[in-house]
Amino acid sequence: MKQPKISVIIATWNGQSYIEHCLDSVFAQSVPENFKDNTKESYPFFEVLVIDNGSDDNTLKIIKEKYEDKVNIVKNKTNQGFARGYNQGMHWTSGRYLLILNQDVVLDKNYLKETASFLDAYPKVAAVNGKVYQWNFANKIKTDIFDSLGIDINKNFQFTNIEENKKDEGQESEIRSIFGFTASVALIRRAALLDVEYNKEFFDEDFFSYKEDIDLSYRFRWRNWDNVYLPTAVAYHKRSIKEGDDARANIAVAKNYKQKPKFINYLSYRNHLYLMHKNIGINFFINNLFYIIWYELKKIIYLLFTHPKTLTAWLEFIRNRSKLREKRKYIKNNRKINPKGINLWIK
Repeated sequence: MKQPKISVIIATWNGQSYIEHCLDSVFAQSVPENFKDNTKESYPFFEVLVIDNGSDDNTLKIIKEKYEDKVNIVKNKTNQGFARGYNQGMHWTSGRYLLILNQDVVLDKNYLKETASFLDAYPKVAAVNGKVYQWNFANKIKTDIFDSLGIDINKNFQFTNIEENKKDEGQESEIRSIFGFTASVALIRRAALLDVEYNKEFFDEDFFSYKEDIDLSYRFRWRNWDNVYLPTAVAYHKRSIKEGDDARANIAVAKNYKQKPKFINYLSYRNHLYLMHKNIGINFFINNLFYIIWYELKKIIYLLFTHPKTLTAWLEFIRNRSKLREKRKYIKNNRKINPKGINLWIK
């Protein structure tokens, strides 16, 4: 069997409502003329691996009935989380590029061709983020409202989805570098993943789920890889956890916390602490000291009165400090850019 150019990896968990839409869009992808048709026997352009994280609905039944001759399936007995699930897929595939695809995403027919061609042309790009719109799943409508064009980093060490909830009026029609990619539908270069691998992990499995894409984006940046927004690659995402109208505004952030399940709030807050300890540089901290401390203080006060159990994430953070310190040391000893280089991405 020839090595595929792209390995499409989908980690599923109770995704029976979405999986047909997602996989149908994958197998409807346009294939470059120099590749044969996709078959089980030969995957010259792309292969598909589904990692099921212990679904207890009909997700696997649907996949086996409709796509068994087209996909490889691995079933985890329990939910291993986003990070570990996709790490498994990265180790168990062989494509030069890997599409990290959420189960609630549908692709435009040229998504793979556009993103793979870009990575072919620019060998120092680690990850390509397409133009991702919101998918109104309830009404089966593909909207012109942005979901995410990548990730921005702000002075207070807050990370936001670029142009989220804004209408597409032609304002994002140019290719550009972005601080980080969003892992709902990113094409990633395997060579870049191998370059930042730590203890056989690409995504940090201590994160379990949420913000592991920001952490990996940071590590790409430390090793002088680029992350790029490509507007000609289009996809649609039904975001399960929706942000406020403006995620930078305090009221919207508070509203967003209220809408999220408690466990997700806990993971998000804990992983934010992990991100800070692993990646925030002294130069960044000193230059933005007021913004960081003020933002973190407001967050603690808000959580204290509304979601006090979320603050127990500090206990887990303290327990894992030695492990995080080792990861931070590894990143520092192997980085290729000066910490001041990260400051160039601050919004």
